[in-house]
Amino acid sequence: MKLSDLLEGAPPARYTVDDFVAAGRRRKRRRNAGWAIAAVVAVAIAIGVPQILTRPQAHPVTPAPTPTRALNRLFQTYKVGPLTVGDPEWVGVNNQTTYIGRDRPPGRPLRAVGILDVYRPGFEPPRTWTEKVTPTAPIGGRPAFFASARPGPDNGIWKPVRVLVWKYADNATAVVTAYDRYLGLSEAEMRAVAARFALQATPQPIRQRYTVGWTPPGMRLAAVEYSMRGNASVVFVPDKASTRFVSTALDHQTAGFLYNLDTKNRNFGPVAVPPDGMVIDVMSGGSSERGPDPECGPNEYQDVFATDASWSRQCRVQAEPIPTDRSGSLSNGMMMTVRAGDAVSLDQLRQVAASIRPVGPPERTDSWTPSVEAFPTSAQLPRD
Repeated sequence: MKLSDLLEGAPPARYTVDDFVAAGRRRKRRRNAGWAIAAVVAVAIAIGVPQILTRPQAHPVTPAPTPTRALNRLFQTYKVGPLTVGDPEWVGVNNQTTYIGRDRPPGRPLRAVGILDVYRPGFEPPRTWTEKVTPTAPIGGRPAFFASARPGPDNGIWKPVRVLVWKYADNATAVVTAYDRYLGLSEAEMRAVAARFALQATPQPIRQRYTVGWTPPGMRLAAVEYSMRGNASVVFVPDKASTRFVSTALDHQTAGFLYNLDTKNRNFGPVAVPPDGMVIDVMSGGSSERGPDPECGPNEYQDVFATDASWSRQCRVQAEPIPTDRSGSLSNGMMMTVRAGDAVSLDQLRQVAASIRPVGPPERTDSWTPSVEAFPTSAQLPRD
């Protein structure tokens, strides 16, 4: 579900944040999983392990693979009066982000008035606010404060002006950012958005319509775009950059939505490639003249998009051909683009593009591959 069609609120989550925190306290002596919901699962597994495992083993045991950091949506869309908080637009290894919209008259799209960022436990978010803060009443029994927003990414005409920072769980931070625009968020509404926030009882994996068999050494999967329709992208960064990487990009659907609301809001295009990183884009359709062999070369859009400076080379591949007989399938083909700067060679991009394979029919998203399985293990970050 995207921001433009979030007209119905989701039912309340089965568990509150406090339920997750209580479960986490019961396992302090056990390994601390990265996300709060993972902690609950770990408790259940630990309790069920027979005590016989503490006895000496008669035969050596093959060590289990290192668990990778899950890329699951940890919350879902919800309503707060006239406000709608969307499903996560970007799911990253350190944060998840979505947009907040205000209801408008029937038949008109939501008015974008803010953004919600949710950071994983133990991660210190970037200081997007000024030093002077104003404490406010606790939210869910945990500290909270307001502050002025520092200048951030330019969304065209909507500038961030005010933030609410609070702890949604022990050592876990979330931030509501308000835009400077007519009928924007009041402080009371920002608090209401925070108070209504809850983790899903069962996190939902972000699935991909394709798999990638090879990625450059040292490149880590950092963020995936959640988009049930239209284009979607996946971001990779060097291992050294993964510990502090946060997703700030607008997904394609939201970018188009914002542009349709106000044509002055033109500052969007392909997702920017992080320094020394790589981006994979998937797009329905393509060209009947393009085949399964990658076509590689320099960036073709140097004079078109504001993000053109972020990549210098790219490869395109028609991973799924455009069918000549459309009966029995909703597919209209799938074209993939792999983009990077000078840190990734054209030969490496070609290897990535050549290793892409489509999976599952487009109309069956449940048959697609979870992100942690769609990319090589070498590209996954280990779980905390």
